[in-house]
Amino acid sequence: MKKSIFRAIVTFCVLAVALFSVRPLCAESASIPPWALEMATKFLDNPADLLFNLHSDMEDSVPVPSYRRAQLRFNFFPSFIPFAWPALNLKVKVLNEKEYWPQIDIQGQYGQNATVMAAASMMDSSKKDGGSSSTDTVKPALYDYTAALIFTKKLSDKTRVFFGPKYSYVNLQIKFSESPIKDIPGFTEFNVAQSETFLFWGLEHQTGKDRFVTSQVAYGLQYKKLMARITASSPHLELGMNIYPEGMFVLHPFMAWHWYF
Repeated sequence: MKKSIFRAIVTFCVLAVALFSVRPLCAESASIPPWALEMATKFLDNPADLLFNLHSDMEDSVPVPSYRRAQLRFNFFPSFIPFAWPALNLKVKVLNEKEYWPQIDIQGQYGQNATVMAAASMMDSSKKDGGSSSTDTVKPALYDYTAALIFTKKLSDKTRVFFGPKYSYVNLQIKFSESPIKDIPGFTEFNVAQSETFLFWGLEHQTGKDRFVTSQVAYGLQYKKLMARITASSPHLELGMNIYPEGMFVLHPFMAWHWYF
């Protein structure tokens, strides 16, 4: 069992590195390849979208198993590694499925970027020690959160359908006590934020004890954002792929750990 899990992790990491590296390798044959211009255009048009997609990698709206009470989830790749963005996703079952009533779960997620937090702490320390004004006037923050309701009904003994509403938010904020640009004295805050209310639905199939294969899609009501996810999970490990058709990176492979209660 341990060897098979180790092989799965190694294979997943190799595929993930390949997906994120194939485009840069193609750049060797051209000075400005078309994909680079396309990605730059997407980022400049909506810089918050990349942050929002990384935030979405940390979410999990799959229902709690019917025989469990809760699940705690931690996204390892690509959120914690390499972006130092830890977050916890908690789902709690509040109502069991009964006849015409669906199972109802509540979901909450919160995260803060550790690198940005460390930078803010270093700036505070510099200010207390009488450091230069180039650092003590800056207060950065990068955080995100999600809240959702999950409704689930059985289609068969091992297959369930789930759906619900979800609100997601991510914010990168940098505050200055005075403008860093002399020609723009009123520039005291840099803020990149994005929020969206989604309707999501999906299918879950149980393949063994605490082992599931799921697929789901979500549609944003405000910005018409569309995304999809496929996941294979064991008692503690999740491997999957998020798909963002309009994102800088269309495919986001991910790896996560979870604990059932």
